[in-house]
Amino acid sequence: MKMGFFKDLFGGSDERKRGDEYATEGLIWETGGAMGTGDKDIGRAISLYRKSCSMGSAHGCFYLAQSYKYGHGVPESKIDYNKYIEKSKELDPEVYRRLSSQLRDMD
Repeated sequence: MKMGFFKDLFGGSDERKRGDEYATEGLIWETGGAMGTGDKDIGRAISLYRKSCSMGSAHGCFYLAQSYKYGHGVPESKIDYNKYIEKSKELDPEVYRRLSSQLRDMD
């Protein structure tokens, strides 16, 4: 049995964890931090979301999808929204459900 099997089974791959960290960093750049008082750079946030998604982070794919849905930092695109939201669902259905629920609660 390959060692990667256990790593993926018990906590995910190192690359996916790094991808999640990039997604979190992207949120900080998009919002200016927890209190919204820091510097904002949507271009940097989008770049980090893309990198995160390419590393297998459902969070990064979800945030990138939302950017396309609302045209925030990228041209609004239903096609790209669907592409990245589906990728988020495939990568981690539980993360997708949790983030979707949080968005609904904010409305």
